[in-house]
Amino acid sequence: MNEHSSAIVLVTGLGNPGREYENTRHNIGFMVIDRMLEKLGGASIENGCNSIFYKLKYKGKKVIFAKPQTFMNLSGNAVSSLLNKEQLDKANLLVIHDELDLPPGKIRIRNGGSSGGHNGINSIIECLGNQQNFMRMRLGIGRDRNVIDYVLGEFSAEEKVIIDRVIDKAADAAIELLKAPPAAVMNKYNALDLSEITEQKEI
Repeated sequence: MNEHSSAIVLVTGLGNPGREYENTRHNIGFMVIDRMLEKLGGASIENGCNSIFYKLKYKGKKVIFAKPQTFMNLSGNAVSSLLNKEQLDKANLLVIHDELDLPPGKIRIRNGGSSGGHNGINSIIECLGNQQNFMRMRLGIGRDRNVIDYVLGEFSAEEKVIIDRVIDKAADAAIELLKAPPAAVMNKYNALDLSEITEQKEI
C-alpha cells in the first residue's frame, strides 16, 4: 500500500478530444479540470498514457489532473494507464462527468455504484477489473429524447448561466476532496441547487 492509499491524488475529467467537442455537454468534465487549474495555478503539463495531464503540489502532496485523449467510451484505457504509471490505487481516483439523469444545476458526489449507463464510467469500471469503488462527481446536464445529439450538442445560452456556476462549484468541491473527508464534502455540495438564474452577484 502506497503513501496515497486513502487520498484523492488523480482527478480525471471525462470528455472527447478535439476542438469540435470543446463546448459540448459531454465535455463538462474537461471544463471542471480547466477551472481547477485556473484556481490552483502553477501546474506543469505532460502528455502520455492517452491523456493530457497536469501535475502540481497541493498541501504538500503531488496531485494529477487528467483529460483523457481517447474518446469517451475508451476513457478507462487512459485512467488505468495513469493509475499504473503513478502507482496509485482506485481509492486515489476522482472522476468528474456529465449526468443525464440529473437536471442542470445539480452536483452529486459519491463513492462507487453502477455506471448509470455512462460510457466513460463503463469503460473505467471494465479497465479496473470491474472495481466500482472510486469517487465520482456527477454533474447534471438534463435529458433529451435524442441522447447522442443532446450530449454532443452545446449548452444553450440559458444553460450556460447555470453551468458556469456548476463548473465553479464543482471545481471547489473537487479541490476540497483533495484535503477534506469525503462525507463532509458530499454533505456540503450534494444539497446544492444551482439552477436558479439570478442577476444578483455573490458577495
